[in-house]
Amino acid sequence: MTLKIIAKMSKYEAKEYISKNIQDPFIKNLMEKHYIEGISWSKVASNLGGNNTSDSIKAMCLRYIKRHCQ
Repeated sequence: MTLKIIAKMSKYEAKEYISKNIQDPFIKNLMEKHYIEGISWSKVASNLGGNNTSDSIKAMCLRYIKRHCQ
């Protein structure tokens, strides 16, 4: 599974996938904000604060999926 595949899902399908497969609350929150609420990665990163960028939070989500959802 990749982030591009999740992006092609309907909001309902994305919500189902995230709720069933993503156990980490932090990652789940990031993915729900982007894929379900429709907030851009850069806005999610900005709301998160710190030194997070859109690329860094996308990478966190992708690493999680690669490690835990194969």
